[in-house]
Amino acid sequence: MTWRGLGWVSWTESGSWLITSVHKLQLYDIDSSTKTTILNYCSYVQWVPGSDVVVAQNRNSLCVWYNIDAPERVTMFPLKGDIVDLERNDGKTEVIVSEGVNTVSYTLDEGLIEFGTAIDDGDYHRATAFLETLEMSTETEAMWKTLSRLALEARQLHIAERCFAALGNMAKARFLHETNTIADQAAQEHGGDGTDHYLVRARLAMLDKNYKLAEMIFLEQNATEEAMDMYQELHMWDECIMVAEAKGHPMLDKLRRGYYEWLLDTQQEEKAGEVQEGQGDYLAAINLYLRAGLPARAARLAMGRDELLTHGDVINRVSVALVRAELYEQAGDLFEKVGNPRKALECYCKGSAFLKAVELARLAFPAEVVTLEEAWGDHLVQQKQLDAAINHYIEARCSIKAIEAALGARQWKKAIYILDLQDRQTAAKYYLRIAQHYAALQEYQAAEELYVKADQTKDAIDMYTQAGLWEQAHKLAIKCMSREDVSVLYITQAQEMEKQGKYKEAESVGLALAVALTVHSRGTHLVRGCNSAALPADARTAIATNDCPFNTTRIYDTALALWFPSMLLAVAEAVLSGRCCLVALILRGVGPCARSGDKEQLARPSAAQEGPRELQQLLPGRADTRHGLQLLPGPSAPSLPRILGRRARDGPGKAPSLLYAQRGRSRAGLGPAALLQSGVSFPCLCSGRGGR
Repeated sequence: MTWRGLGWVSWTESGSWLITSVHKLQLYDIDSSTKTTILNYCSYVQWVPGSDVVVAQNRNSLCVWYNIDAPERVTMFPLKGDIVDLERNDGKTEVIVSEGVNTVSYTLDEGLIEFGTAIDDGDYHRATAFLETLEMSTETEAMWKTLSRLALEARQLHIAERCFAALGNMAKARFLHETNTIADQAAQEHGGDGTDHYLVRARLAMLDKNYKLAEMIFLEQNATEEAMDMYQELHMWDECIMVAEAKGHPMLDKLRRGYYEWLLDTQQEEKAGEVQEGQGDYLAAINLYLRAGLPARAARLAMGRDELLTHGDVINRVSVALVRAELYEQAGDLFEKVGNPRKALECYCKGSAFLKAVELARLAFPAEVVTLEEAWGDHLVQQKQLDAAINHYIEARCSIKAIEAALGARQWKKAIYILDLQDRQTAAKYYLRIAQHYAALQEYQAAEELYVKADQTKDAIDMYTQAGLWEQAHKLAIKCMSREDVSVLYITQAQEMEKQGKYKEAESVGLALAVALTVHSRGTHLVRGCNSAALPADARTAIATNDCPFNTTRIYDTALALWFPSMLLAVAEAVLSGRCCLVALILRGVGPCARSGDKEQLARPSAAQEGPRELQQLLPGRADTRHGLQLLPGPSAPSLPRILGRRARDGPGKAPSLLYAQRGRSRAGLGPAALLQSGVSFPCLCSGRGGR
C-alpha cells in the first residue's frame, strides 16, 4: 500500500510488522509489542512487494530499510523531487521520482531485497548464499545477525556457525562447531539431526546464558558431573557446590577446598572470608577480612558473635585495623560493645560521631557533656551547618558562639532572643550588627530599637536622616540629647549636605532645627506663667528643672504643620493683625462695623462697662483664680483692643481665651498665627479641660 498525505496503516505480508504514519513514521513489532519511531517526518512510504523492505521519503531524502529487524540501519539517497511510484518487474525494483518535468528512477539492491524474501520463506540457505555475495557493511552486518538468531531458533546450527564466523565472533563459532560435532555423532548413533540430544540442548541453553535450564537438562539425565563441570568451567563455584550438596556428591569436601584455594590464589580474600563465615569458622573469616583490608566487616562479625568478644587478641587486632583505617565510629562501637567507654568516647570524638559521644557521656561521663556539646557545635560550624550549631552552643552555655552562629545563619530573631539574656556590654556590638541589617532592609523601627540597645542612638538618628525621615530623627534626638547637642547635630548634617550639593535636604534640616528650637522655647515660656499648684506633678517637676513640660512629641507633630513657605505664614499674620486693628477702630468709633449686630452690642453701656472689669482681671501681675493663671508682665501682655475685640465676638459671660489674646509675638519668637493654626492643647490654659 502506498501512502502520501495524512493517516496510513499497513502490515507486512508475513504479518509480523505494522507501519503507521501521521507525519511521523512508526514501526510496530507485533511479536514483542514494541513501537519505534524511524522517521520524524514522512511524506511517502510503501512496502516493497513480496518482502519486508520499506521505502519512504523524508523531505529531500530517499530512505530504504532492507532489514526491518534493525530499524536503525537505514540506507539514504538525496532526492530533488517527490516519489510518485514503486515498481518491481523481472527481478528489478525501481523507485520513480518526479523532478519537475523530468522523471528519474532509483534502482534498489535486489540482493538485499531477496534476502528478506528468503527469510520470510524460511529458506536460510538461500539467505546465506545472498549474504555471501555481498561486501560487509552496516546493512549486511545487521542481516547476518538476524540470520544467526533465526538459525539458532530453527536449530540450523551449521548456518548459525557460519553467521557467527562472518560476524567475527570466534568464541561462539567454535562453541557451535563443537556442538555440531556432538550433534553429528548423535545423529549417527540415534538417527535424526542430533539436535534433540541432551548435550546439544544443554549447550544451546548455555549459549543463550540460561544456565539453570542447562543444569535442569543435565540433572534430568542424572548427569551431575556434567552440570558440575559446566559450573566449574564458568567459575561458578557456589552453584557447583550447591549441585554437589543437593546430589550428595562424594567430592563435596574436595570441591570446597579447591574453591577456597582458588579464591586465595586469585587473591579473593573477601570471598574466601564469606565462605569461611558460611561454614561457621568465624575466626578464620575475621582473619581473611583483615587480610582483604575490610576491618569494618571484621568488626561487624565480631560484634555479632558474643563468643568472639572474649578473644582479646582478636578484638585488639580489629580495633587497631579500624583506627589505622580511620574508621573511628566503628572502633567506638566495638570499644563500647566490649565495655571500654573511655576509648569508645575518644574514638567517637575523633570520628565526629558526636551524637553517640553525647549519649555515651550522659551515661558514663556526665561532666563532659557540656564540652562535647561545644565541640559538636564547632564541628557543625566547620560543616557550614550553622542552624544546627546554635542549639548545641546553647546547651554548652557558649552564648557568644551561639550568637555568632545565629548571625552567620541569618537567624536574626533567634540572635536577638539570645542577646536579650546577656549583659548589656557584651551584647552591644551584636545589637549594632543586627541593627545595621534591619536598616539595610529599611525596617527602621526595629533598627532603632536595636541601636538604642547598643547605645548607638546617634547611628539611629543618622539612619533616619539619611532616609529623609526627619520627624523620626527629631523624636529620637530630643529624647536622648540636649538642646545644644541637637543643634550641633542638625547644623553638622546641614553643612555636610551643603558640601555635597544637596541643598534641598540641607534646607529641610535647617527648617527642622529652627522649628524644633522655636517650639521648645515657646513651650518653656508659656509654662513659666502657670500656677504650679494647679498643674500635674510631672509638669511641676519640669518647671523646677527648667524643662518643657509639654508633650514634646505633640509639639513636634504640630511643628511639622508649620513647614509651609514663609510667605504663607506672613500672609496669615497680616490678615490676623488687620482684623485686630479693625476691631480696635470699631471700638473707638472710628471704623465701620462689619456686622450690624456688633454695632448694636457696642452701643450698649453695659458692654463698655464690662470691658474694664474684664481687663482688671487680666492686667499684668494680677492672678486669675478661675483659670489658675498668672500673666507675665512684659510685651506679651494683652492689650485693650484685643481683649475687647475678643469680648465683642465671644459675647458677654464668656471668658476670653488667653491664646487668642496673645496675638503679639512672644519672647520665644513663635508667631500667634502659628499657635492658632497648630491646635496645641495646653491643660493649664483653660479651667477643667484643654483649649485650642
